[in-house]
Amino acid sequence: MLNSDKNNEILNVRQKQVLIRMAKGMTVYAISRDLGISENTIRFHKKNIFEKLDVNCTVEAVVKAIKQNYIKLNDV
Repeated sequence: MLNSDKNNEILNVRQKQVLIRMAKGMTVYAISRDLGISENTIRFHKKNIFEKLDVNCTVEAVVKAIKQNYIKLNDV
């Protein structure tokens, strides 16, 4: 398995969708409405994203995800 393939497996599809919207500056409320899921579910995904990336805030998560190619600037 290539390293880039391994990186893409760190976050699941829904987590990437949430992270991209976080990178766009969207609120939990806006993300929940955009994806059609509850705000609590968004908070759950954010918590898991932070744990998987070993970060403490949205800015750290976005920066680390871009640096490690989990998401691309073009996605944002």
